[in-house]
Amino acid sequence: MRGTATRRLRALLAAAVGMLAAAMRLSGCVAVGHFAMEIVIPDDAKDDVVQLDLYALIAEDDLEAPCTEVQDERGEVNDQSFRIAASTSSPLPLPADGPLLSEVPTGRIVFYGIGRDEDGDAILRGCVEADIDVERDARVTLELEWACGGADEELCGNGFDDDCDGLTDEEC
Repeated sequence: MRGTATRRLRALLAAAVGMLAAAMRLSGCVAVGHFAMEIVIPDDAKDDVVQLDLYALIAEDDLEAPCTEVQDERGEVNDQSFRIAASTSSPLPLPADGPLLSEVPTGRIVFYGIGRDEDGDAILRGCVEADIDVERDARVTLELEWACGGADEELCGNGFDDDCDGLTDEEC
C-alpha cells in the first residue's frame, strides 16, 4: 500500500513539474534544467590548475559542431556565435556541496570549461554538448584537455593552440 501511494505522489509531482514548466514557457520565463556534472582533469595537470571557468552556452545559430566553434582566436568564449546562459569561476579544489552552475536553461546546452594556472593562463580546455531537461537529471561529463599542443606552427581549423603562443587558429 505504501509503495502505491509513493508512486502516485511521484506521478503527481512529475505532472505538477511538467505543468509548471509549460506555464513558465508560455509566460516567457525560462525553465531551469536539472543536471549533474563531472569534471575530469588530466592527472598530470592537477597540480597546475588552480581555477576553473565554466560556461553554459546557447548557440545563436544552428551549428553542426558547436564545440569546434566555441573558442575565439584567443581561446575564450566566441560571443559572436554563443550566448552565455550561465557562468562561474571557481578556485580548485571545487566545492563538493553545491552546483557549480545554477539557472541553466533547458534545451541543447554547450558546456565549456577553461582550467587556469596561478598566472591566469588557460592551460586546459574542454567542451561537451548536453540536452538539459526540467523533468529529468542529465549526466554531463566535461573532460578537460591540455590547451596547448607544443607544435612548431599552428594547424588551421582545429580550435586548438598548437604552437603554444596563446592564440588559437591565428593567421588561418
